[in-house]
Amino acid sequence: MSRFLKPRARPTQCAACPIRQNALFQVVPVSYIDDAQSRRTDQYHLPARRLLYEEGAPATMAYTLYEGWLMLYRSHSDGRRQGLRVALPGDFLGYMPPGEGYIHHSALAITNAVVCGFGQAGLHEMMGKHPDLAAHITRIQARYMASCQSAMLGLGRKTAEQRIAFLIAELFHRLRKRRLRMDGIARAERQRLEILDLDALVRLGEFVETE
Repeated sequence: MSRFLKPRARPTQCAACPIRQNALFQVVPVSYIDDAQSRRTDQYHLPARRLLYEEGAPATMAYTLYEGWLMLYRSHSDGRRQGLRVALPGDFLGYMPPGEGYIHHSALAITNAVVCGFGQAGLHEMMGKHPDLAAHITRIQARYMASCQSAMLGLGRKTAEQRIAFLIAELFHRLRKRRLRMDGIARAERQRLEILDLDALVRLGEFVETE
């Protein structure tokens, strides 16, 4: 575990977590939350410009980002860093499937951050008990992989200005989607989109129906 992590004086309880709707346990029963709480090692502060974990380190911990932004990146032999994606609150970080002993990328705090830590072994045990949760993690990891592959493929095809524009557009899309969910306007679960407040969605889009 990163030496820069400091336990939070008053950690948030998993059942009362305000970012739960964006996080790993958003679609599982409350009974799973109690199990997760028992496996959480603690909630930690991570200062800006400090590593949460480093590429090549043993995969002993995984984290849910509670507060702040992190940059996920890979390092090249010449010392350059290749950004993969920006992690936002609710993102699940550092998890590796059983048999994967080392982490394949680094995670650096862009801002001061708060993370919830879970031991990999405890998570693997929990996945074995709850196959639906294991399937949910698989979907999360697949989305992360697709996002990272898109960033890597675009590296040699885009100019510096285009890469910056792509990053800004991606962040805008992700943040707006989260805002819709947090404001109770819409939510997406298990490949289904549910409109919770059509009037609010219409106002947000400045769309006026005409007869």
